[in-house]
Amino acid sequence: MAHAMFHPHDLKLRARICGGRHRYYCPPEITVTDDQLAELNTFANMAIQQYNSTQGTNYTNVKLIETDTSVVAGTLYFLTFEASLPDDTFDPQTFDAVVFVRIPIPAPYTEVHRVSLRKQFNWVTKPFNWATVKEKEQERKRRYVETMQNFSRP
Repeated sequence: MAHAMFHPHDLKLRARICGGRHRYYCPPEITVTDDQLAELNTFANMAIQQYNSTQGTNYTNVKLIETDTSVVAGTLYFLTFEASLPDDTFDPQTFDAVVFVRIPIPAPYTEVHRVSLRKQFNWVTKPFNWATVKEKEQERKRRYVETMQNFSRP
């Protein structure tokens, strides 16, 4: 019996159903209803509250940037959002969070799995140093040769 070939759209649909990650919200290309946006904003606020409580910070002014989802035994929401400190509204920081919403059996619940500040690279204040890379490579080679010499001794 020959296997039927799947259309690429069918594979994308299967990936969404079986836990594949796909883009859920990314304006202006992909938008959601007002109710769904309110729910996503609630998740982002939950995540920043957890971050504030664990890190001892006070980030507010949450603005959702994009969201991916993955269907598991519920839904995983991969949120990217900006938040700023109350006295610094002109320099928002970017955060990534994973929020899990369980299927409502026996009872629904929402849990923030992870929230972290996205690392920002400032190439002006921290330039790349090739000399350091070469020094580390030479040191690694020297240690390798030394180790091989130690193994070859009787």
